[in-house]
Amino acid sequence: MPDTVSVRFTRKPVGIADVKAAALDSSASFYEAEITETRQLTAMEYDYFIASFLKDRDWLQGKGGFKGEIRQVVEVTAPERDTLYVDPSGYSYARYVGMARSDCEVIYLHDAWRVFSWKLKSMLPPCFNCKGSASVFARQVEAGRKPV
Repeated sequence: MPDTVSVRFTRKPVGIADVKAAALDSSASFYEAEITETRQLTAMEYDYFIASFLKDRDWLQGKGGFKGEIRQVVEVTAPERDTLYVDPSGYSYARYVGMARSDCEVIYLHDAWRVFSWKLKSMLPPCFNCKGSASVFARQVEAGRKPV
């Protein structure tokens, strides 16, 4: 039985930022998708792919679409990169690109942590916001000086 995954897609993305924005869009739906093929790219090939989703590629030609209510997708992987799911819907370019539900949650948590850590940093005393942060503070205290 083929693998299935729950994916949130964006249509005709210009770059990876569009895909990640769709992943964070809680008003967008998740689709059940069946992985019909896995395309393993090098990191450089992957980076080129995400920079030019709308470029024609032979390996996407004629793939994708729906089988009943299940999208047919090509899984795109590369070392140390996010896994993407592409439904070209019969075309030869990445017409619909998405991320798995689990990856969307990781992006959301990472984004939430970034905002939280920025707010936390803004609440710390000035000495923790300077270059070297806590180590500068510790050296000043050890030297008997008032922390700046």
